[in-house]
Amino acid sequence: MWRRITEDGVSATFGLAADEFMADRQGGVATLRLYTYASHCVLLGRHQNLETEVNLVECNLKEVSVCRRPTGGGTILMGAEQLGVALTIPSEKRNDFPESSRELYPILAGGIIDGLSTFGVNATFHRKNDLEVCGRKISGLGIYMAPSGGLLFHASVLVDLDVFLVLRLLRTPFKKISDRALDTVVDRITTLKREATPEMTVGAAREAVAQGYECRFGVHLSEEPWRTSELQAIRALEADKYATEGWVSPPMCQGSMMVTGRKKTSCGLLEVHLQVEAGRIRQCLITGDFFAQEAQVRELEKWIRGIPVSNTELSAALNAFWQRQGGLIEGITKDELLSAFGRAARDAERESASLSSHACFVNP
Repeated sequence: MWRRITEDGVSATFGLAADEFMADRQGGVATLRLYTYASHCVLLGRHQNLETEVNLVECNLKEVSVCRRPTGGGTILMGAEQLGVALTIPSEKRNDFPESSRELYPILAGGIIDGLSTFGVNATFHRKNDLEVCGRKISGLGIYMAPSGGLLFHASVLVDLDVFLVLRLLRTPFKKISDRALDTVVDRITTLKREATPEMTVGAAREAVAQGYECRFGVHLSEEPWRTSELQAIRALEADKYATEGWVSPPMCQGSMMVTGRKKTSCGLLEVHLQVEAGRIRQCLITGDFFAQEAQVRELEKWIRGIPVSNTELSAALNAFWQRQGGLIEGITKDELLSAFGRAARDAERESASLSSHACFVNP
């Protein structure tokens, strides 16, 4: 038996805090949480840069909340027409599943795939973390490994989507919203209301996904609302972490130079932000829409601190870390990592005369 939790209209901070809490708890059974957010909220991937991904002016004007997920991947818009799926597996049950995220994605997404198929929607796992229908994205997936050993599988199922609002709130390659921009986005994504027959509702999608998980994993879902003690713990995590500025956006620092190296990889965009003072790396922040273990990324950021900002020194440090770690970000090669750091180092060398005149990000 698995536990089921059904909610609608939750806030961004509560919704994300609840998912992390369930993944990090000790004991209990696997839990499938099927919920919607209050319209609307923007959710950043764990490793993304807020200012480069989100149009904060538009979000403020439209009173759209912004928060950061514990899972990696890209920025998404959530609300009443997007079904949130959160499957949490306690640490004691982790042995029943593979360790590799790459193997976990198609397994854990199976309930969604089976559920949508009952409406004639043939969704397939594609790329690094998407479910697609005829080449168009209908669901994004994410995975988070809690310190306790528990697992969180995240998914957002697009029942419907306001593409115009997405273009207004998220920073895209388009300089202005045009018919071409709208057509391009529409051509790359799809929704259940577009694909399903008869027309899909959030409620119908929720029940279909629930039944899909029951059939795929041979379990029975038992509806069990939040206990008072759980709500108290979630509220505490929400206040201490998800509702804080330090979680959503790293603080700024004056008096040093900030340089960024970017590398587009098959597993997503990799960005390396370096704060440089007196020719050495004071802080390092690694961002992007890739997927990786949080602890490994943070360990690399610490490893790089104090290294002279030169290609030679950085290459030696990264090679040593890679050899010690046996790899870092699943699917991203050492050469791609070296390339991103190398580009940042070259920018630092070119701008070394103005080290004290730039703002920078500091690793939280």
